[in-house]
Amino acid sequence: MPPRKQPLTLGAPTAEAPPCNDDAEGERLVRCEVGDMVKQLHELRRRLAGIESRISQQAIESVIKACVELDGFLRSDGAQGTE
Repeated sequence: MPPRKQPLTLGAPTAEAPPCNDDAEGERLVRCEVGDMVKQLHELRRRLAGIESRISQQAIESVIKACVELDGFLRSDGAQGTE
């Protein structure tokens, strides 16, 4: 009998919904979601680059920082905390 797959949840882990990284499938799902977030951040950076203002430049810098942090997470084993 295959193991029961847990649905992804937005809240804190509970007995009914344990953390999805308890198994390899859950970890793969999390990494796919984070990979999608990186793609979305790159698209946001591209769109912000077309806007000429100081605020958009600050937003671009924030997006780049977020991309670097997510990239670092993807390259890690996922066990490290964020700074």
